Formats: sequence, C-alpha cells, structure tokens
Amino acid sequence: MAQEAAFANEAVKAGDQVAFGRIRIRVAGVTPNTSYTITHPYGTVTKDADATGTINYTLDEGCFDAPCTQEQFGRAANGTVGPFLRWTSGAPEGYVGDPNVEHAVVGSPTGNNFFQVEGPGIGTLRTDRFAIQGKIDAGQEPLAVQGSIAAKHATVASLVGNPITDEITAQRFGGGYQKFERGSIAYFPASEAFAVAGGINTVWNSVGAQNGR
Repeated sequence: MAQEAAFANEAVKAGDQVAFGRIRIRVAGVTPNTSYTITHPYGTVTKDADATGTINYTLDEGCFDAPCTQEQFGRAANGTVGPFLRWTSGAPEGYVGDPNVEHAVVGSPTGNNFFQVEGPGIGTLRTDRFAIQGKIDAGQEPLAVQGSIAAKHATVASLVGNPITDEITAQRFGGGYQKFERGSIAYFPASEAFAVAGGINTVWNSVGAQNGR
C-alpha cells in the first residue's frame, strides 16, 4: 500500500511528473478457483484464486503516462491509499515508523489496522504487524480549518480526526472539501458542510471524491 511520485523518464523535467496510489496483494498456496475475502486498512475486496491457488490483485489510481492532468494528479492524491499509517508509539523521531521493524499501526480510515485473509482451507489469517516507512515534513505548519468546514469539524472532530490537507476548492458545483485523518468534510455553496467517513469515504475517494462521477 503506497503513494508514489516520480519522473516518467527519470530525469527531473517539467511535464514529466507522474503520481499514483497503489494497493497490491499477492496470496499463494490457497485452494484453486475459490473466492477469498481480503481486508486491509483501506478497504475489503473479494478475489478468486486462479488454477494454481494464487491471487494477484493490483489497484492503481492516478497517472503513469506524462503529461498528467490536474484531474489525474487529484485522483492519485485523493485515492484509496490515505491517510498514511503510523506506528502506535515509539517511531523514530521524524518518521511514521521504521520499515525494518514490523509494528502495530494506527491511522486506517476504516478502523481496520490489520491485514486479513479469509476463505476455504485457511479459515482466517490475520496480522496487525506492518512494515511502514515515511518521513514527516518537519517544516509543516498546522493546517487551518475555516468557514463551514470548521463549523462542521467542531461537531465531528472525534469521527474524522485532525486535518491532513488544506481546503481543496474549485470543485464541482462550486464546492470544496478538506481531508482529515479518518474522513473528509465537504460542502456545496447552497448546503451546509457534511462529513464523509469509513467505507463510504473509501469508495467516494476511489471514484474521484467531489470531482468524480
């Protein structure tokens, strides 16, 4: 599970930027031609093992072929992978964790701070230990929450947590939204702001959030 960014042809060149979110799952040694349910921090999928007893699943969201549009960059930034997981405690200073040490995590927008596979022949296999990596921006200022989003956040802070992005404006129908640790708060000019969390937030982001279909 990752968000990645790079230059399409390796050289740092304007217009060659690409960005995408990715979830990749590999399962081997299960019953061939049988369905299994896989639960991870960003959602749940049901997939069939092939004739060799293998499951290969990849979800990519974003842009791989430069030049990318702002809509494609938005799809990467607001896709399924997010917010980032972090150690429950004891992470190295300035980092979300150490990828060389498997550790319990927090931060799942669905509350699923674990990885689980269920199905015939294996029952339920589950772990809450992850190898995660990421450096925290030491210069980042606290993010502002304003206007109708701030008014709504005052009533749903325990549900969505703290802000992880600035307010994103110029959305469909003149609206906007802001992403939080466990959800989003969105608004339209003619309505009050509303919170989107849990599985609904996961699906909403996967189809482009407020600018999606």
